[in-house]
Amino acid sequence: MVLAWQEAVPDIVAQGNARTPLGRPAEPVEIAEAAAWRSATARPT
Repeated sequence: MVLAWQEAVPDIVAQGNARTPLGRPAEPVEIAEAAAWRSATARPT
């Protein structure tokens, strides 16, 4: 599905990367670290 999308819109990856603060997709470890930090700082409700 993604490959077909990239073929239809060749610069779609560059467009997406331009809209992210990192300018690239996050690595899995970066996402895990952010999730762990967020869960550690969350206030119980």
